[in-house]
Amino acid sequence: MNWVAPAGALLSVYRETGNARYLESCREVADWCVNGALRTSNGGFAHVWGPGAGGLEDYKNQLWIDTLFMAGLFMLRFGTAEDNEACITEALRQFDIHAGCQFDHESGLYSHGYHCLQEIRLGEHWGRGNGWAAVSVVELLDLLQGQPYDTARFGKLFKRHMEKAYELRMEDGMLRTLLDVEKAYMETSASALFAYAALKGFRLGLLDERFRDWGKQVTGNILAEHLAEDGTVLHASGGTDCQDKAGYLLVPYAPRPYNTGIALMLFSEALVHHC
Repeated sequence: MNWVAPAGALLSVYRETGNARYLESCREVADWCVNGALRTSNGGFAHVWGPGAGGLEDYKNQLWIDTLFMAGLFMLRFGTAEDNEACITEALRQFDIHAGCQFDHESGLYSHGYHCLQEIRLGEHWGRGNGWAAVSVVELLDLLQGQPYDTARFGKLFKRHMEKAYELRMEDGMLRTLLDVEKAYMETSASALFAYAALKGFRLGLLDERFRDWGKQVTGNILAEHLAEDGTVLHASGGTDCQDKAGYLLVPYAPRPYNTGIALMLFSEALVHHC
């Protein structure tokens, strides 16, 4: 599913240039999502599976929360841009499946993964994964404004999720790699994703001023404390599989393109708010 995400850039380039070859590539990716992607037993996208993707054999039975951002957002963007109802409908189906399996209403957080055969949640309440989910849902709510789709359930889910994250923030507004584990280390990418969702949620009228202030606080902290002189995002974790609690705490900080992209997303939204 991670390989779907770059198609979002192709869609943006097509909109800027009008070059049809980019649109055709987007159509190919969208068709694969709707008709070709491997599904788990409950119809969800298997996050990591296929030739060259690597990973364990058992991954084909697993949902990972990252999928909503990596594939779901492209499907919604392409579907709304091209009036592709099948793409939008499948994206909403994936959001429903992942939220239904992975959102824990008791904690207000998403589990990292879900095993569809064993019907159990996998991993912990991983910060970046929850951040991917928060951004994905606020983008869904934005993209489908004025569209003939019922998104009320996602609005309620988004508010519940954001309230919990707000409750778990550290004194400086930052979040941990495991959101609800006090001994877990501070993690920049999770903090930035939630700050983006907070700022955009406020802009869309979904969240109150507390979240605007939180988003601004995190933006300022990242600019002041968590960027190297060359722009590298600091204190953001590397690739992370579903694992036990101890394993998450051992994942090292690592410079990664996705961490840079997350920071750029936040800074772009922050400019709208004059942060």
